[in-house]
Amino acid sequence: GDAAARDAALRLDRALVNARGPSIESLTRIAELSEGAGDVRAASEAWRTIGDVERDGSVIWHRAKYEFLRLLADSDGAGAKAAVSQHMILYPTGPEPWSTKIKELGARLGVDPALQKAPAPQGGQR
Repeated sequence: GDAAARDAALRLDRALVNARGPSIESLTRIAELSEGAGDVRAASEAWRTIGDVERDGSVIWHRAKYEFLRLLADSDGAGAKAAVSQHMILYPTGPEPWSTKIKELGARLGVDPALQKAPAPQGGQR
């Protein structure tokens, strides 16, 4: 609730990221504080960056994907629906609570529920 402290924390975390490169801790704070300040673009960018730098399939990666998709749903429902559909095909299961949250977001966006049970695509045969 302290805007001055929030803004100072954002400046410090952005400076850390600029000086040392992206860290999960700084990017998470940037995402959370930016969203709280009403800067959805900065929050989305921070979550997207976490998804880019974190190991695919980790708990943090799944959280970042969920948070990014959640924010996207508020600004671009069609884009979010396509992205959630793709995510559910590629990652039909994942760590909780993020797997369930992504499925709930998909249901809210009207994603085909059959995608929740679809197996991950397998490599082609030669």
